[in-house]
Amino acid sequence: MDNRGLRLFIIEGKELKGADNGGASSDPYVKLKFNGNSFKTETIKNTLSPVWNQSFDVGMVNEYSTFDIECLDWDRFGKHDSLGSVQLPMTVLKEAATFGQTDKWVNLDKKGYIRVGFQFSPPYPLQQHLSPDGNPNAIQHQVQQQNMISSYGQLPPPVHYEPIYLKTYPSKLEAEFILPNDLYQRTIYVTGEPVRASLVLYVNQPIVVRSLFVSLKGKTSIRGKKQKELIQDYRNLLHTTIGPSSPNAQNQKVALDVGKHIYPFEFFIPKHCNSSIDGIGNYKVLYRFQFNADIVNLPDIQLEREITVVNIEDTVHRMTQSQVHEKCTKSPLTGGNIEMTITAPKNSYYPGEDIELQVHVNNSSKKKVKKIELELQRTISIENEKGVPTQVLKVSKKFFPKIQQNQQSTQIVVMETPQNLLNSIYQAGIIKIEYKVRAVLDILDCIDLYTIFPVNIVLPDPKRVMLPNPLDEVSKIPRYIQEWTPRNLLSWLYFRMNCPEVVTSNPEFYQYCLSGNELLSIPDSVLLEKVLKGAGTRTQEIHKAIKIEIDRVLSVRSILKDNQLPHLIPTFEKELVTFDLLPTLTSIDLSRLTTTIGDRIRLQTAFENLKLN
Repeated sequence: MDNRGLRLFIIEGKELKGADNGGASSDPYVKLKFNGNSFKTETIKNTLSPVWNQSFDVGMVNEYSTFDIECLDWDRFGKHDSLGSVQLPMTVLKEAATFGQTDKWVNLDKKGYIRVGFQFSPPYPLQQHLSPDGNPNAIQHQVQQQNMISSYGQLPPPVHYEPIYLKTYPSKLEAEFILPNDLYQRTIYVTGEPVRASLVLYVNQPIVVRSLFVSLKGKTSIRGKKQKELIQDYRNLLHTTIGPSSPNAQNQKVALDVGKHIYPFEFFIPKHCNSSIDGIGNYKVLYRFQFNADIVNLPDIQLEREITVVNIEDTVHRMTQSQVHEKCTKSPLTGGNIEMTITAPKNSYYPGEDIELQVHVNNSSKKKVKKIELELQRTISIENEKGVPTQVLKVSKKFFPKIQQNQQSTQIVVMETPQNLLNSIYQAGIIKIEYKVRAVLDILDCIDLYTIFPVNIVLPDPKRVMLPNPLDEVSKIPRYIQEWTPRNLLSWLYFRMNCPEVVTSNPEFYQYCLSGNELLSIPDSVLLEKVLKGAGTRTQEIHKAIKIEIDRVLSVRSILKDNQLPHLIPTFEKELVTFDLLPTLTSIDLSRLTTTIGDRIRLQTAFENLKLN
């Protein structure tokens, strides 16, 4: 019988049955029973979409094991009502684990779902599979996993890609990470999806390397001390060069010629990993790429780059449909009542989104209601230290005229949230960031009426692409292609040629990250068949347009070389002299370009021949 250790994670619930406030909310917790033992999560108050994130070591299990999971509504007095239950057989978890899954949504018998995570020890072997999404550059073979771990179990087998070589002429030996779509905005990776990037090695002289390793590491830390290792994985970028079956692969050396060496790579971050957090109350969630090149007879190259990772559950995709409906009343000593009702269609918002609330006031007292004040408060609690609510923003709206006896008024009040607002977070025993709105009704000659209700701040869609202003981008493109940056090339394609398909239809485009200087030296076949292939039917048109830009520079070089004046090439390029300007150069211009009389005469003769032709 196959016995293995198992840790179960009760992660979250959604669409649970409402047992309180007329079915609008519950105080849910989960009870787990297995082999005579009982485990229980903490209670999350006033929600139908709780997040527990608690784990339990249930001991040894086998294929005949079954787990009883029940979600209950906590009550201070009386019996705790059942919100639903489910029996989870071990065979379901085993099958999911062999396909690389680490969690599963289970359906409760009454209403709603519970998300259960699982980690086996030792892990089940994964089913063999090919490279995801059929990328043509992927090498379709499986390799042994080494040092590939995460806090949520074994990672999928690595996928290796063929390196790309471009014959360019770098000025120095250096390396950089290239991330998709990071020329216009910060690249955001989503947990549960492949993490793709490229390592570019610029080689200015022939070198020999012993190894090229890139790694992905993620961890959480509190007060500078590592609290949890989220992921640690690495790739040998020379794997495809050496060959996976080479008996002495670890000891072989590889020669690299002058040029631009591009090494695409891919990692996988489990979907339960935390979103990146940079130093909130001494709490950090940090992910980074690290690169090390061991070069023979030269100093090693070491490089690292932080990346941004977002858990999809922290984004707008997790938005609930829970409505805001808060009501409070007050009875002044002079008699009558003042009632305030606040409503909104939802209680989840992303940073920069307006929180739009409808405030209805019904005054049957002798007092006058002057205004409504709304304050967004944030509380950050680290470990067992309860945080203090702090004001994030405050708005007020006066009632014109004041609401007097037996009058009603309905106002729309808008709170404009900041773009850099932190999102709501709950990790049991580690960190909790929560938001509440405090609404205060200002009543003349009376103690104010107020209510407090929670709201969620979620991250925006991580896959949303925000393009810059086209006019600004086009105006920044230099006339001289040699001075183009990779961003200039991107803007030229997007806005001047109006062909974003070059980029959006070719996932490999970002890997090349070409500057204008590199465009002058790469072969036409690479430009046409690799870089511009996403243009589809417009490929030839785009290629012709970019060749015109290239020829304006290369034609000047050819003329100078044909007239035995190659030493003037740097001067002409420094002065941004292109082919279309040559016939217009005057004798004064030529005297500034060269002080040698013979050179000026040769140039004048060459340019006169251009005019005749």
